[in-house]
Amino acid sequence: MYTVRVKTAPAIEPIFSDDAAVEALIPSVRQQVEAYLRRALITQTLELHLDAFRDPYAATGQYQFSHANREIYLPRPPLQSVTAIRYRTLAGDEKTLDSDQYRVDTRSEPGRVYPLIAVGWPTDLDTHGAVTIEYVAGYGGSDGDVPDVIREAILSYAKGLASRLSRPGVTSESIDNASRTYEANGGQLPGLTQVMLQPYRVMM
Repeated sequence: MYTVRVKTAPAIEPIFSDDAAVEALIPSVRQQVEAYLRRALITQTLELHLDAFRDPYAATGQYQFSHANREIYLPRPPLQSVTAIRYRTLAGDEKTLDSDQYRVDTRSEPGRVYPLIAVGWPTDLDTHGAVTIEYVAGYGGSDGDVPDVIREAILSYAKGLASRLSRPGVTSESIDNASRTYEANGGQLPGLTQVMLQPYRVMM
């Protein structure tokens, strides 16, 4: 089991609007888009909490500490850097791994961290939530670092949502030369937005 927590939120949003109603919706739309893409967009600090040093993307079942699966992929790419790896021992002591005991791969997507072969991951761990990996992820600190298609998808969805909220009876309309239909979708992104975002979605 694993969880990912945002420790430091993005300082800015990846897109802006002169329309106050649209601008107010962009943060929540951005978070929904990040969840769909399984990505971090603007630079942010995340914490991955694990029960043990195991890959959160690995299949469930007994985990073997073999060379093949020692690597830990870090959710919500792109990975920029790893700040710290901390763990809690069976005795309840909090420890931080020295950075020379592991390597960080920011070129893979998702990025990953793995121990030196001669060292391995610590095994003297508490039972639940014993491991915390703090890292920085996102395309960059500027709105222009985010791919244009993602930014356009966020803005288009925010515009449509603002229009719908201002006119509750509207079920469909044309926005930016694109037809948009509003219907109950269980909180999912509209179909057109999903089509725009699909090439950037992390499938692991």
